[in-house]
Amino acid sequence: MRMYAPLLLVAAWLFAATPALVAQPKPTVPPSSSSASPSEIGGKSLAQWIKELRNPDPSVRENAIRTIPLFGSDSSDAVPEIVYVLSNDRDVSLRTNACIALISVEVREKDFSSVVRALAKRLSDDQQAIVRFHAALALGRFQEEAVEALPTLIHATRDLGSFEIRKAAVGSLGRAARDTKKGPDPRATTAVLAALKDPSAEVRLEAAMALGAMGVPDLGVKPTVLRTLQAHVLTDRDKPVVIWCHVASMAMDKVTEKELSTLTAFLKADDLRTRTHAARALGVMGGEAKASIPDLVGALKDKQPTAVAMVCWALGEIGRKADPGVTAINALKELSMGKNVDANVKAMATEALEKIKNPEKPKNPKDPKDFREPKKDK
Repeated sequence: MRMYAPLLLVAAWLFAATPALVAQPKPTVPPSSSSASPSEIGGKSLAQWIKELRNPDPSVRENAIRTIPLFGSDSSDAVPEIVYVLSNDRDVSLRTNACIALISVEVREKDFSSVVRALAKRLSDDQQAIVRFHAALALGRFQEEAVEALPTLIHATRDLGSFEIRKAAVGSLGRAARDTKKGPDPRATTAVLAALKDPSAEVRLEAAMALGAMGVPDLGVKPTVLRTLQAHVLTDRDKPVVIWCHVASMAMDKVTEKELSTLTAFLKADDLRTRTHAARALGVMGGEAKASIPDLVGALKDKQPTAVAMVCWALGEIGRKADPGVTAINALKELSMGKNVDANVKAMATEALEKIKNPEKPKNPKDPKDFREPKKDK
């Protein structure tokens, strides 16, 4: 599967749940394996575990389908049988766990199509909401390889069974339809745009993030998308949705000082969720958000470790493209070495410093900008 670095929202899917635009790293298919696969688990080989997927006892089948992903890179051998369980098992628990397994097992390229079709079938036809939810979630793993599932994902964005199904469908639709060169499929753009009117703030948030990450829409659709985003900036009652509408608008058009200042102001919001999303949004924008560095440094004094950790991440992302200055670097160093600093904050500060020390190389080879020491803040 190919990997892409989307426009402004390159981190959009890093923290999918904590912030959707920054929440779980986009997995490759198949995912890379850092260690050798075990030859046996629980005294059984992979072949024996695969055989148990046909056992008449559903509890035995469930134990097998939960165990198989632990075989790492070798687990790809089990994919056809997992697809069989997903498509044919009458037990809802088995169909659910089959969807979950297909998020983590290795999947060979030759199996992409069969897996996507099976997941789309469950999302479309299964009577159990929990199965539809996990099927929608699993389809997002396959990103543009799941393009044949677009009609099903579009329909699922209107699923009345659960707002979580709609949220998962919108997120996966954004991944499947993304095209940063030609623009996303207009049908997908229209569906995600409609999701901005969902009664659930979580669905609207996913929609705003997806619109920013999918690429610039067709010229015939773009004006409508921009007008809708601007309308939600003024009317949406959920501040994180407003934040990501700003980001999506700038991703499709241009970064403006006014909108950037608006995002920066959210760093001082009363609620933690809004402050965290504001920091994440600025980090997603990378070097484009350089002007926000002083405000981000100030936000490192936030009393909530979750917010501080996200600010550290944001400074690291901006530092990949732009020199953050000595004040920011010293503040991050202080957090990374502090004795009474939250462990997660220390880790994020250390990671941010590493990003700053090893920034992305400039595209123009005639004008190298090898970062050595931070420039003094003016």
